Amino acid sequence: VGPTCEGKTCYTGATADACNTLDGTNIGDKFCILEGRHTVVGPTCHGGTCYATASACSKLGGTSFGDIFCVLEGRHTVVGPTCHGGTCYATASACSKLGGTSFGDIYCVVEGDFFMVGPTCNGDTCYTGSTAEACNSLGGNSIGDVFCVLKGSGDSGDRSDDSGDRSDASSSTGIPFLSAVFALMSSLVVSL
Repeated sequence: VGPTCEGKTCYTGATADACNTLDGTNIGDKFCILEGRHTVVGPTCHGGTCYATASACSKLGGTSFGDIFCVLEGRHTVVGPTCHGGTCYATASACSKLGGTSFGDIYCVVEGDFFMVGPTCNGDTCYTGSTAEACNSLGGNSIGDVFCVLKGSGDSGDRSDDSGDRSDASSSTGIPFLSAVFALMSSLVVSL
């Protein structure tokens, strides 16, 4: 985990406390080495605004620190920030449908393997309508009609290789991901 910094601010005291709570090995109060599989959420900041993690992190049974980081045990997917240009799209509804927990309404944390396609924009043009239609046809959840969140093919359980090496990603989620992206983009092109 780390570095636990956002901009020019490093959360050294909070990092040391959280690392101690998690029975990790603290390195310079900016890094923490943990045993097992963990997911780090954060920093939960976008466009100069940071969103508090303590409540959502607690709901997920995680450890919050600096109030912009959350460490969770197990495999989770962090979706977001769901922003394009100066516009951020609310994630709460889609996040709820996915069984996830919203952080600041522009991040969603879901247990298991998911991936996000988008924003489906080119310059100032976003392909609204088409994105939701294509996303729905693939069984995904549309966010702001410019993002699509899809379930990956991997399971949400622990894998036998817990080394952190992700070299097997193409066999577990790569092909379905590419197929879904191709299908989504094909639907967008057809509807133009």
